[in-house]
Amino acid sequence: MFIIYIMIVVLQSVVFHLCCVFLFTVVYYTYRYEFFLPFNYSDKKNENITIFDCLYTSTTIQAGVGYLGMSAKTSLGKLLLIIHQLIMISANLFIFYFFTKHIIKY
Repeated sequence: MFIIYIMIVVLQSVVFHLCCVFLFTVVYYTYRYEFFLPFNYSDKKNENITIFDCLYTSTTIQAGVGYLGMSAKTSLGKLLLIIHQLIMISANLFIFYFFTKHIIKY
């Protein structure tokens, strides 16, 4: 019974992380003019940001990789990245706390 409970919690945390990835993909795409592609050497840096660039950035932040495909060029863009990173850190700390608490208990 305990293993089923743990697997439910694992599944819930995976779903949470996937929801964060997709939510922030939409947010980044909506505010794509607050960002630029640092490795795009064309003159129209804002217009080249695609939904795939936003998904890539959101996935790397949520995974904790630390490499961004897009960089913020305004304070709003920086704030969005910070909020996403803080949510990711908080979620990982909560999950780590939950698992260590329950694994030590059993």
